[in-house]
Amino acid sequence: MPSYPARSSYIVKSVPTTIIKLENDKEAGKATKMEILSSSKFGEFWGK
Repeated sequence: MPSYPARSSYIVKSVPTTIIKLENDKEAGKATKMEILSSSKFGEFWGK
């Protein structure tokens, strides 16, 4: 698995497969894995 920026926390749930980006202890973004991978804003979602 790739490394993620230390400034953000990531929670990955297997069922259902949901990736949640938490920033400053608040939910900053939420989408299913496939939605993220197929999104043209993938880099923006991960803050890159």
